[in-house]
Amino acid sequence: MKDALHPKYRRILSLDGGPFNGVACLVVINRIVQEASTRARIELMPYQVFDLICGTSCGALIAILLGRLRLDCATAYAVYLRLAPALFGISESEFWTTLLQRSKVKTNEFHAALDAELEVLGAGTASFLEEEPTDRQARVFVTTTEDAPHFTNRTHILRSYPSSVENESVPPRGHDWSIREAILAATASKLFVEPLPVGDSGFRFRDAATGGFANPTGLAMEEAKRLWPKEDVGLVVSLGTNLSDLAPKDAPLQWRMKPQEANRFVSGILKDVHAPTPAMRNVARDLVKWLAGVAHEAELVHRRLETDAFLGKLYRLRPVTGLQSTALGDCFSDIEVRDKAEEWLQDPETQGMVATLVKGLVEDVQQLAPPPPPSTTNPGYNPLLDLPRPDNLEDYLRKYRVIFIIDDSSSMKGAYWEETRDALLDIAEHALAYGTNTIDIVFLNNKTAALRIQGSGKIVEIFTTVAPRGRTPTGNALERVLTPHIDHLNRLVGTEGYSKIEPLDIIVLTDGVPSDDPKGVLVKAVNTLKDQGHHPNAVGIQMVQIGNDADAAPALKKLMGQDVGSIVDTVPYNGELLTPSRLERILLGGLHPNMRSILS
Repeated sequence: MKDALHPKYRRILSLDGGPFNGVACLVVINRIVQEASTRARIELMPYQVFDLICGTSCGALIAILLGRLRLDCATAYAVYLRLAPALFGISESEFWTTLLQRSKVKTNEFHAALDAELEVLGAGTASFLEEEPTDRQARVFVTTTEDAPHFTNRTHILRSYPSSVENESVPPRGHDWSIREAILAATASKLFVEPLPVGDSGFRFRDAATGGFANPTGLAMEEAKRLWPKEDVGLVVSLGTNLSDLAPKDAPLQWRMKPQEANRFVSGILKDVHAPTPAMRNVARDLVKWLAGVAHEAELVHRRLETDAFLGKLYRLRPVTGLQSTALGDCFSDIEVRDKAEEWLQDPETQGMVATLVKGLVEDVQQLAPPPPPSTTNPGYNPLLDLPRPDNLEDYLRKYRVIFIIDDSSSMKGAYWEETRDALLDIAEHALAYGTNTIDIVFLNNKTAALRIQGSGKIVEIFTTVAPRGRTPTGNALERVLTPHIDHLNRLVGTEGYSKIEPLDIIVLTDGVPSDDPKGVLVKAVNTLKDQGHHPNAVGIQMVQIGNDADAAPALKKLMGQDVGSIVDTVPYNGELLTPSRLERILLGGLHPNMRSILS
């Protein structure tokens, strides 16, 4: 999407490593993506906002979840919270006791949990390397360090894309790294998990935080120069972990924490350990000194890059978590950490910084005119089909025909039903207040169509009368809407009325997996529109997920693809309720169908 979201320069998201503190990180990224979506008026995913996503250790896990697996933040958050306890257990006392006894925590449990998550995501054996991504798909790299017996203190970059440098593959040469191996090689800390052996090569890998690359932003800048030698890197978001209090911000290059300085942090660690021994106290002191070194090295990278004339705008975010600086994992206090991070995001200074960086991340895609239609398109179509979409709700409702298809299956009972109703109230009131076109509502199961709706009273009446029940026949409902509209287009070709047919926007609000074959309906509709010479922008469909059903997002995503052209776009659940403001953003953020094809 270079000419829409990335018009002038490249954007980087760099995620620190060290402790396993991903909760605050994901909360902050989610806020950035949400505000970017609001500004662009189109629902965006993290991999669409950034050109390059990189990470070390825990940051590497998040980089792969968001960038390589292309998850939304809410799904990545859920995966993270299932993986962290597999690594740390459920008792903080047990965790610290095991760790200070110099025992690896739960290597086998973590491997098994990761395998289970990747299997659910359909990436159990998937290669980390993929074909050259488009400008809409971020490139991803993670860091890893060789371990004994071939330890060279050398940090490598594992890439999800072909390297621009010959003979730069990570040893053993020619090995096809899987997503699983990339995660384990990047997160196998000397504290937590045994290093990852690769095949029978003798090579083993662990996280690169101990090698001085807890902050991979410098590596990201070098990589960006290789990837885009003729383009500028204009914006970098560098996300730190919970270590900043361990090292003075102005500490000199050779600073190292002294034992007596470390002692004041040791008591905070030992409070969770039953009957700590002197040996455990020594291990805790060494741990604090190591963490302080990681913190210092990470900040040195930032200080160096701040003065780099090549770099555009660098934003270093260090969210407040409420944890002690020595907390190695946040899974024992995830709710408190999330709340603290949200509170930090509400601070006026933080809000100002996020707002400024978001301006640099996205530009208004609605100002782009869609490409011209094929030469075989019927003449005399509505000229609106060649113009940018409206950027305000009044013009949108006046110029477009809007049909909502509402999921009234049994799973929508309760909160989802009320959420859908409340989101539609403002749209209906807007139509009444401004005298714009009405909106239409049809349901998956109930065959009564509610047409020409203006005013919230009608919405309340409809949602009181119709009771959710039955399955999810999404394809049947789409056919009931698409067939008469296409027939109407066919009848008016060559007449004056053809130019007055409004662009049709179909908004499907659903929480579950279709119980029939909507893909077949869509393929048939696309083929008919094409065969009959209708403008590609005559019909657009947005599939909007309500709720967080784990099966719904991939099922909706399957409705997209080349065999349905670009008629369908999906809006996955992103952790945000379907509020009136979010629904308005979805409506205004939709793209002309043939514009989707050039931006995807």
